[in-house]
Amino acid sequence: MNSRRVNKNVIPLERQIHKTIVRYLRMALPTGSMINHSPNGGMRESFRKYSHAFGVLAGWPDLVVIIPASKWISKEVPWGPVYLEIKRAKKGVVSEQQMNVHQGLVNAGCHVAVVRTVDEVVFVLKNLCELKAK
Repeated sequence: MNSRRVNKNVIPLERQIHKTIVRYLRMALPTGSMINHSPNGGMRESFRKYSHAFGVLAGWPDLVVIIPASKWISKEVPWGPVYLEIKRAKKGVVSEQQMNVHQGLVNAGCHVAVVRTVDEVVFVLKNLCELKAK
């Protein structure tokens, strides 16, 4: 008999939320869509300096979602890349660097959203494209 208790109040780690969102996007996005992750968070200082030399930008969102223009359904929102910043529920905070990068992306015509759950991802994307699931 297993005596371990499951704590229902445990908040998932950001990486767990991230993987769940990626699995959902791979299943739900229209055919021809692409997603990409830029792994630049939590790097060691030496690797951070190395990466910066190659163009890695601190504060860059976790995921970029590219939906084919032909699959874009919104009449009010112009087509553009959708950037998702994934944060942990209750504990995840957007840094000042992230806010600055997000504003720069918005100024360039991109869409940026901070999300904590798959439901929030659905809320962001459902009026932009037809999702296959949820």
